[in-house]
Amino acid sequence: MLISSGKPGGAQVLHRSDLCEDERRQLFGSVDLLGPAEITAGGRATLKFSIDAGSTGLPVGGRLRIAWRWPFDWSPLQIADAAADGYLSVRVQRPPGRDPGGLSLRPDFHARGDFDPWNHHIELTVVQGSVREGDRIEINCGDRSGGGGGWRAPTFACKAEFLVAVNADGGGGEVWTRLVDPLAISVVPGPPERMVLMSPTDVMLSQPFHLHLRVEDGWGNPTKISGEILPGLGWMHAGGGGSSGLVEGGADLPPI
Repeated sequence: MLISSGKPGGAQVLHRSDLCEDERRQLFGSVDLLGPAEITAGGRATLKFSIDAGSTGLPVGGRLRIAWRWPFDWSPLQIADAAADGYLSVRVQRPPGRDPGGLSLRPDFHARGDFDPWNHHIELTVVQGSVREGDRIEINCGDRSGGGGGWRAPTFACKAEFLVAVNADGGGGEVWTRLVDPLAISVVPGPPERMVLMSPTDVMLSQPFHLHLRVEDGWGNPTKISGEILPGLGWMHAGGGGSSGLVEGGADLPPI
């Protein structure tokens, strides 16, 4: 059972595994990720994180973070220029009768934060009012409504996960509670751009050996070729007299 994570002297994330999932959602809130189910490595998209506040809420000074692990090279986010790439916007929806102007949140992006190993994060800090149950916070990463180009995805194909946590003490402490809902998006390889041929450094005379061909996208991720794979391509080898030729079908090379 995972109780908490983090490194000594740094931020601690409580996973509250002592509570069932419904209790955690009711107390601390729930989150949903809206956007494409998958994105091409190095491609651009808009991801919307929709967070419904729990009964604990967030006072002035309370914080909310969306974090991802340090190897994931999502492009930096910014709040200065809506017409530029990586624009981060925040919208708050409140129930009828609750003053929408009574709540103000300050967004920040930290390229190197203190959630270990979730070192990249977006942080929202309550600067006026309080987040209460029934409030919904929408965080748009790569907002294109102002003419921006979106948020550039990681450049390597994998499952990109996010951690969402809240800090409700309002006093700048570093004990956080993780929201229960898992969030992830699939990053898939792009179209083929190059072929990499790998061979042994040394081979034995009169013994067969293998060549390995890997097709890569523009970022070096192994990818697929649609249709017939490399029609007409065989293996290149050196003949006994120094001549070269092709061996059809990709089988072992014949003895030299």
